[in-house]
Amino acid sequence: MDGMIHYVLMEQKPEVSRRAPNITVGLARAMTYYEHGRLWQNFFTQLGCAVCVSPETNKRILENGVAQCSNETCLPVKVMAGHVLELAGKCDTVFIPRYMSTARHELCCPKLCGLPDMIRLNLRNKVDITEVIVDADKGQEKTRKTLAQLAEKIGVSTKSAIEAYEKAVKNKLNADVKARLAADMEIGTLTDKKTVAVLGHPYMIYDRFLSMNLIGKLKAADINVVTPDVFSHHKRIENAYPYFSERNFYAIGSDNLGCAYACAKRPEVAGIIYLTPFACGIDSLVTEFISRHLKAGREVPLMVLSVDEHTGEAGFDTRIEAFLDMLAPV
Repeated sequence: MDGMIHYVLMEQKPEVSRRAPNITVGLARAMTYYEHGRLWQNFFTQLGCAVCVSPETNKRILENGVAQCSNETCLPVKVMAGHVLELAGKCDTVFIPRYMSTARHELCCPKLCGLPDMIRLNLRNKVDITEVIVDADKGQEKTRKTLAQLAEKIGVSTKSAIEAYEKAVKNKLNADVKARLAADMEIGTLTDKKTVAVLGHPYMIYDRFLSMNLIGKLKAADINVVTPDVFSHHKRIENAYPYFSERNFYAIGSDNLGCAYACAKRPEVAGIIYLTPFACGIDSLVTEFISRHLKAGREVPLMVLSVDEHTGEAGFDTRIEAFLDMLAPV
């Protein structure tokens, strides 16, 4: 009609949701969870996902994991398999990051590079697994690609996933310990009190079941306990010289070397205990480097405790007691 204004209602395109609808993501309390689980939990929470974390390691979880894996599989991976099985039916997908490196010139343990595939194969695809590749040494291209795949799977935009990763994870992989470790992991500080440094992979020394509560037993004996996380990432790298000097080295190796070498300079550190899973290739090298360093300088007592699924707690405790008896007073 003449003189009338006609309004045309344009169809509005729905905006891609920034929040995932009714998605529950499982996080296994094993492997890198002890370093970065808190970061990934924040990542998924920012995307609107519910997060389900498996319980602390126990005998059932260990036995279930052992039953799924070959004898040659290392103990932490067997435990990881048990934790993923524990999450079956409780979540839509289990998230397992594929760590290649977390800093320039540092390499992650080979089992972390292939962990999602190892768990898929060992569990015969009984549980849906989602991954993100983390490779700080080679760049962020693979990370962005896998974040896009994750975003499509859980129903959020790629931009949202990348923003959440950059805010919750990217710059905190080697940040201060309080930004990474779970709140219930109490890390001591270097004081004048007699101190023992407990070294090893975080998923060994912080898992109370796998470590047979080593840190708790030392504290019960009135010993101050420190771990590599008492030092900053920069300080650990600095003290690991010359094994880390602008050339690639294993991240866990530089962490433990740097901590051991730094502790050797501190008179309050009366001894060092290195907890290692049986047949760990990286630890076999690192413990040898530490042993030689201590013999060449201040002779700090060093005990290497190797454990597997057959290790008995009685013998384990006897070795700890004997080690503490030989420590000189501070």
